[in-house]
Amino acid sequence: MGRFVEVYFELVAADFDGDGYEDVFLSQNFFGTRSETSRYDAGRGLLLRGDGHGGFAAVTGQQSGVAIYGEQRGAAAADYDRDGRLDLVVTQVGAETKLYHNESARPGLRVRLAGPTGNPESVGAVVRSKVGDEFGPAREIHCGSGYWSQDSAVQVLALPTAPQATIVRNEPSRNPTLEGRPPGLLSDAIRNVQKYSQGETLQNVQGNGDFGPSIQFDSKGVDFGPWLRRFIAQIRRNWFVPYAAMSLRGHVVLSFKVHRDGSITELQINQPSAIDAFTKSAFNAIKLTNPTVPLPLEFPDENAPFIVSFYFNETPPGGGSQ
Repeated sequence: MGRFVEVYFELVAADFDGDGYEDVFLSQNFFGTRSETSRYDAGRGLLLRGDGHGGFAAVTGQQSGVAIYGEQRGAAAADYDRDGRLDLVVTQVGAETKLYHNESARPGLRVRLAGPTGNPESVGAVVRSKVGDEFGPAREIHCGSGYWSQDSAVQVLALPTAPQATIVRNEPSRNPTLEGRPPGLLSDAIRNVQKYSQGETLQNVQGNGDFGPSIQFDSKGVDFGPWLRRFIAQIRRNWFVPYAAMSLRGHVVLSFKVHRDGSITELQINQPSAIDAFTKSAFNAIKLTNPTVPLPLEFPDENAPFIVSFYFNETPPGGGSQ
């Protein structure tokens, strides 16, 4: 009687669908068998959806979009485009690395911890969300997550409803909370998105420093949280940090209007940087983001005036990192 043997090299535990329950991905296949043994090549990369009670159900490749026929090895989860959904990267032996962009998960809250000198990623800390009287999965910040792999230190926590708090624990006796803020803040509306992107920073891939756009607009009492999260993600994808940022600093202030259909008009430079490359970088980031996401249906006006500041190696007023 024949028997089926399944081989996997890497196991990634993450909430890939954003329902608050941990799922599992297995990288599969092994071709380096002995001559008398057939190679193990029946796997395509297996995603298992968790039910929160210890049960897991296989997700077909047609549903997950994952179909890797090669000899899979290392794998890791990370929200590489900062849209609040965990993406997946899988390496192969003798074949290209596969990067899968998550497009269907419920977006969650991105949390990046700022650790002390010597442990800037806060390795060993545990993060979890609290909704009502229920806690989400405990996430430990780890260094190394499997076969030559490393998951992102930025955690994405599922938020089925508005969270009461996000708890970060380094010691059981010290559990500080980050309370949410009400919507509808004028001239500081970036706070309206903090419950979705608490503690994010933009890292310059060409040098050192933090970068972040500070956004001002009148939300008219409307919750812009989901809209802002997607808008900021668009800006970041289109924001190409110039080489000058390796050693120079400065900031740029722009103004524009976002219309109900998402079109952007009247883009102007209110305050250019002394570094021309910074001014062009910021201007093009907004220009390439046109059109953006349509304004929330609840917003009463036909357009919303925005003022956005881009900081290069400078700390925004108030010490924020957005």
